[in-house]
Amino acid sequence: MNLVYEEGGDIKIASVQSASGSGDSESWQATSLSGKKIKLKAKEVWVRFENPEAQAVMEEAQRLSKEIDLQLLWDCAPEEEFSLLEIALEYFGARATIPQQVALAIALQGAPIFFRRKGRGHFQRAPQEQLQAGLAAVERDRKSTRLNSSHGYISYA
Repeated sequence: MNLVYEEGGDIKIASVQSASGSGDSESWQATSLSGKKIKLKAKEVWVRFENPEAQAVMEEAQRLSKEIDLQLLWDCAPEEEFSLLEIALEYFGARATIPQQVALAIALQGAPIFFRRKGRGHFQRAPQEQLQAGLAAVERDRKSTRLNSSHGYISYA
């Protein structure tokens, strides 16, 4: 079995070596894709899957995450808190694949302007006013960086 989890703001996958407990007290000894030995508890796991292979899932998810339309995702997200699985079904449909679910996890984690993290695998879309302010700030930064780089230097302030 493979487990999708978050560590340091990044979405990761680990392969289970052994399991103990059951239900909410279930835990696993696992190996991350980087080879690190870890222990995960049920409350830390976002998605569990057997197939496809973990490395293939992560590679496909990273590719897919770049194609996700964050504005469309925000538009189809409910105003109240939602889980990764709920938004995957809304965005990709009833047959959301494991790579698609992991891609959404990556996209949601990487889009704090659009979505607030409300706990492991749970999010809430940002209010319209905050979204507009955040997007305007990004656009100002982009224009400022482009303008400064055209003069031979880049400002990161």
